Amino acid sequence: MTVNKLIEQYLDLKTNLAVSTKENYTHIYEKNIKDTKLGKSKVKDIKKMDIQAFYAYLFTKRNFCRGTIQLYQNILFPAFQMAVDNDIIRKNPCNGCMKEYTRGSMSSTKYPLWILGLKN
Repeated sequence: MTVNKLIEQYLDLKTNLAVSTKENYTHIYEKNIKDTKLGKSKVKDIKKMDIQAFYAYLFTKRNFCRGTIQLYQNILFPAFQMAVDNDIIRKNPCNGCMKEYTRGSMSSTKYPLWILGLKN
C-alpha cells in the first residue's frame, strides 16, 4: 500500500470532518503530497526521517509557515496511525516530527521560579 492510497482511505473514512475541512485536506494532499516521492512510497518503507525531510522541504524550499506544516501533520499523522491500528506498520513515523516547527523552546518557556532555582 502506498502513502497515497493510505491518505485516500483515511479521508474516505473520516466522516466527521466538516465539509470545508475535508476539502482543504484533499486540496493539500493533491497539491503537495500526491505526486511526491513521499506519496508514491510504500507505507511500510516510510521512516521518521522521511517525514522530517518532507516537512523540512516544505519549510525551507516552499517557504511554508509552521501553521501550514501543521496541516500536513493533521493529515499524515492520523493516516499513519490508522496504518498502525490496522497492523500495517508498527510505529507511526509522524510521531514527534513537529518538534522543529513548534513555537518556543526550552529557553523561552516560562517556568515557575522555584523550578529554575531562583526562589528566595
